[in-house]
Amino acid sequence: MKTSVRMLAIVVFFVLLQNGGGQTAFDGAKVIQEDLMLDNQALIEYVQKTLNGRIGDEYADPYGQGRNVITGQAD
Repeated sequence: MKTSVRMLAIVVFFVLLQNGGGQTAFDGAKVIQEDLMLDNQALIEYVQKTLNGRIGDEYADPYGQGRNVITGQAD
């Protein structure tokens, strides 16, 4: 997938403004622009505009594709 400026802006927003992924290095820093698209808005737009509103059959199984398998319980 080609990385777009919009996608990079979403990641920056998530990491810098919402402490995404536990990244708190910029917590409390002065925000000079905050009017960016949220991650869920970007996903909705991607599905609507790029995929023409249709998610492929390969994602139809609500239990997934078997790529992630739980092998035991956490301690």
